[in-house]
Amino acid sequence: MSTEALGWYEGKYIPPAPFANVEIIRIDKRALTQEAALIDPGSDGTAVPLRVCRKLGLFAFPTEIVKVEAPGAPPQERVLYSASLKFVGLKKPVMVGLDCRDDIEETILGRDFLNEFKITLDGRTGRVVIQET
Repeated sequence: MSTEALGWYEGKYIPPAPFANVEIIRIDKRALTQEAALIDPGSDGTAVPLRVCRKLGLFAFPTEIVKVEAPGAPPQERVLYSASLKFVGLKKPVMVGLDCRDDIEETILGRDFLNEFKITLDGRTGRVVIQET
């Protein structure tokens, strides 16, 4: 395994948004999946589509209840589910509480995960470089 992973800027967004491939691993390591994930340093926590939570059986692993707030929306209490995430190509898994959402189509990586890495976003060249710290 390398100490560096590469992502990309997804052109379906205007302006283009940074993405990288991650592995989402069930806490008991009996199931995993790979997802293309939006790198969103503006998000406190990591969220995954409901289909991912169902596929991995994450509902058996609740970890905590948190209050989630978004601009223009009322606060919500959400149950988070334990899982490990890692960037594809890197060794370091990070334990997080995932918010399983029925209102998103792709995984959104928040600071609870991103702050464990050095991430360089170069929008001019479309290059995303992730390094283990």
